[in-house]
Amino acid sequence: MIVIDWIDALCDLMGTVEDGRGGKVKSYRVNAPLKRNNEFPESISEFPCVLSYTTKVKYLNYNSSSSIVICSGVSEFHICSNNLKSNYPVVMPYYDRIVRACASDIQLGGLVSYFTINQDDGLVSGKDMQYGSEAPHLGIIVNWEVKENPTILVS
Repeated sequence: MIVIDWIDALCDLMGTVEDGRGGKVKSYRVNAPLKRNNEFPESISEFPCVLSYTTKVKYLNYNSSSSIVICSGVSEFHICSNNLKSNYPVVMPYYDRIVRACASDIQLGGLVSYFTINQDDGLVSGKDMQYGSEAPHLGIIVNWEVKENPTILVS
């Protein structure tokens, strides 16, 4: 398994987070030149939304007959279009919504050994998040980790 096999499943899972208004958060898929078009926007026009991507890939037992891959990444929940303190009551319920969504499918539909929120960094308030050159806004950054299913290496 490699990232491209499961990243859109993670994006889909993040898109199950409720927006508090009877809908779901818009989740942009990453993958996809092989499967579909990359959906990452040049600018954010829809709030709330979430962008998920990997930040680090670690190989364990690389020289053995099988390899274990652990990927770290983030999901940026862009919740409000500004950073007014009066929007904190809108942001705070997202912590629970995000944790519940993440806990609902820890194997991403059987594509990975496990998917979990990072124990050290967890969920972090993004009080001055920015995407590109846009104005700072409120959101939450989710630090996560995925352990891929063991891969057989051919030598």
